[in-house]
Amino acid sequence: MDALSTHPFFYDRAFGVAANDRVKKTRLVIENGVWLSHNVITTPGCARIGRGAVVGAGAVVTTDIPPYAILAGAPAGIIRTRFDEATIAWIDSSCWWHLDKSDLKRLLAEQPDSAFSPATGLAAARSLGDTAPGQGIRSEPLASGMLLP
Repeated sequence: MDALSTHPFFYDRAFGVAANDRVKKTRLVIENGVWLSHNVITTPGCARIGRGAVVGAGAVVTTDIPPYAILAGAPAGIIRTRFDEATIAWIDSSCWWHLDKSDLKRLLAEQPDSAFSPATGLAAARSLGDTAPGQGIRSEPLASGMLLP
């Protein structure tokens, strides 16, 4: 506000006037399974939106968002997390985001509780001795050489 102008010519060398960039450019990482509702604004103070986060419509996100958080407001504030810590660990161990469409289709058909009610799916898996959603769904290694639990 104290400069001669707020025009980007003064701050962004891409316009060919300023010799150096004066605005810190940040890269925003949005992890898997994130839902950004309508008209969400992220400011440069937010560099990461964690896996499974849900951001309410019109929220102004000024800081990083932890995984599985539900946020809303301006500035956005955490309302709660989507799941308890055990369920989050169980979901994260599944690496479901590495499944292809055919494997996801099998997961939905064979383990619907794992997909639509992870806390219920976790309880059922514990009673069966399984470790994560997708157990036995993928029989071949992922590109990284990793198998789903």
